[in-house]
Amino acid sequence: MSATVVVAGAGLAGLAAAWELSRAGANVALLDAERRPGGMVVTERPGGPGGPGGKDGFVVEGGPDGFLAAEPDIQELARDAGIGGRLVDQLASGSSLWTGQRLEPLAEGQAAALLGIQIPSDVGAQHAAPLQFGFRSFATGMLDLVEALVARLAPVFRPAQGVTGLAPATRGWRLSLNGGSTVEAEAVILALPAWAAARLVTGAGVPAARHLDDVIYYPSTTCPRQSGGKVGPRCAPARTPGSSIRVARRPVTP
Repeated sequence: MSATVVVAGAGLAGLAAAWELSRAGANVALLDAERRPGGMVVTERPGGPGGPGGKDGFVVEGGPDGFLAAEPDIQELARDAGIGGRLVDQLASGSSLWTGQRLEPLAEGQAAALLGIQIPSDVGAQHAAPLQFGFRSFATGMLDLVEALVARLAPVFRPAQGVTGLAPATRGWRLSLNGGSTVEAEAVILALPAWAAARLVTGAGVPAARHLDDVIYYPSTTCPRQSGGKVGPRCAPARTPGSSIRVARRPVTP
């Protein structure tokens, strides 16, 4: 197999890159080690009389549950993919801290402080605005965007074909894939976690890429709330330093 550009990783970053390249006329191959595209986007849509995630159902996000409303990139991508009408606004505001027994409301700004997010008091309005406008998502979860992009990239998407090695080739790069096959491309985009990119780029002869391994990923858990405000029983993970729990407080509806 050969391609002008190989995009390794079919999370939102890889899907967006492959989509833009395809629209520009490039010969693209989109590879992912998993059979399920979307990367960290994991949307559950328990069914109800109104259908999955509909008026009588609800949406639980196991990964990112939205994006800053003031940031235009994802919204423009959604419109380009034909699902601009599925964008929805934040229905609730405020933060709570799970103490292990109950949710305790937090004062404005306290959640940011607990997470180590520092916003200087003298920032201009243009920098403060992204947080003030809140968040947006999609009618039946962030997976809406993944599904729309995958539908348009189906001819070039190669699931269960993870990149295991990267090396210079005569006309660009040779990528080794799990299963023993290879693919050559003039250019490669690694839309992968930093630690995975570090291994591949270091192996390709760029020693400085090992510093990508220094990137820290903090875990979080997204939990549905039961009636009465109780957090579901599966949301009692072993806590690790720096980890957090996020709670889905109510359904997301158009």
